[in-house]
Amino acid sequence: MNWPTKKELLEAAERIRPHLTQTPILYTDEINSLLDAKVGFKCENLQRTGSFKARGAVNACSIIASKKEGRIVATHSSGNHGKALAWASKLFHFEAHIAVPETAPEIKRKAIESLGAHIHPCGPSQYDRETELTKILDETNAFFVPPFEHPYIIAGQSTCVQEIVDQAPQTDIVFVPVGGGGLSAGSALALKHFKPKTDLILCEPS
Repeated sequence: MNWPTKKELLEAAERIRPHLTQTPILYTDEINSLLDAKVGFKCENLQRTGSFKARGAVNACSIIASKKEGRIVATHSSGNHGKALAWASKLFHFEAHIAVPETAPEIKRKAIESLGAHIHPCGPSQYDRETELTKILDETNAFFVPPFEHPYIIAGQSTCVQEIVDQAPQTDIVFVPVGGGGLSAGSALALKHFKPKTDLILCEPS
């Protein structure tokens, strides 16, 4: 995979700006006092669809539309990415197919369906997801938009930290939760290109 360039990160920020929210950074006196530092929380829970995943999904769908790669997209997701891709697909008038594990919460499945995407139930393992996705791709000739390991997604997720750089230029350290790695990779690239002296610490639940 070719990593997104600085130019591509800036283009992603311009591309998503008309469609998404620049989420605020909020502070609490209690936590600042507890840690003896100024700690800001980038409120991606206030983003469209409720998570940062909308950033990558909108960036991907916008690029696919501009390159005339077809108007059908597909992915596998247990929730947030599927919802984000369903929403972005509706925005760009795409047809969306999502392989969703049967163990995913019903509220997440309903959220994806309410946005007009086609849900394809599958087993909970990565193998199950990928097997169902292969069937979808064979049947629809859709463009696969992965949850994290794709330059369109990584460039889109980088916009979260690009905003932090603008909103809080005095930031010394950025802590980012690790899931599939799309947000982590995008954050690392954003700091490398726009604020290289700021440290990045990746976090996982203990």
